[in-house]
Amino acid sequence: MLLVDSSQVEPIDNGVFVIESVTDGTMVKRLVKAAFDMWLLRSDNADKGSFDDRTFKRSEQNEHQIVGRVIWRGGDL
Repeated sequence: MLLVDSSQVEPIDNGVFVIESVTDGTMVKRLVKAAFDMWLLRSDNADKGSFDDRTFKRSEQNEHQIVGRVIWRGGDL
């Protein structure tokens, strides 16, 4: 269960966001600042083979759209 603040759509380094992807649907990823205008979409899931890091360029929003920032998570892991 997640509580998402949809007013927070600007990426914050190491923040967790809900992201809508044209090809992958809805994802929950940690955004990590990379070089220039690039961000890494990083999964907190330990299975990096299935949930590998991806890049996201903020100026190119056609593929990925930030829905909001996760501000609370509840439930079992």
